[in-house]
Amino acid sequence: MKVGAQAGTFISEEHGAKVSVETIGNAIHSGKESILLMGERVELAPFLKKASETLSSVAATSIQKALRVETMSPDVIVLVGGGSSFFQQAIQEAFPRLKVVSPKNPVLSNARGFWLLGGASV
Repeated sequence: MKVGAQAGTFISEEHGAKVSVETIGNAIHSGKESILLMGERVELAPFLKKASETLSSVAATSIQKALRVETMSPDVIVLVGGGSSFFQQAIQEAFPRLKVVSPKNPVLSNARGFWLLGGASV
């Protein structure tokens, strides 16, 4: 998860100690709001917000550039995969006229799509 890695960088810069991507990822998946770092609780929300703002603007710009060479415009943007919720606001702001959606369980969406595609080709 790139958001987790970026959040870890921001935490390290502010607290002077490294935190692994796995630690942040496990905390997010477990629904924990903080991690223990050097004997202190560090709230994740501000670092995840800053990381998602930093990375989502880069992602939105990249998508906009890629769409410039396409002959058709998209009707909807579907956000899938782990961490997709971190990008929803920036993508919606970058594409205000499009509907931006995410399935109930975006982490499994890629696997389900590949499974359906594989089943259709047999």
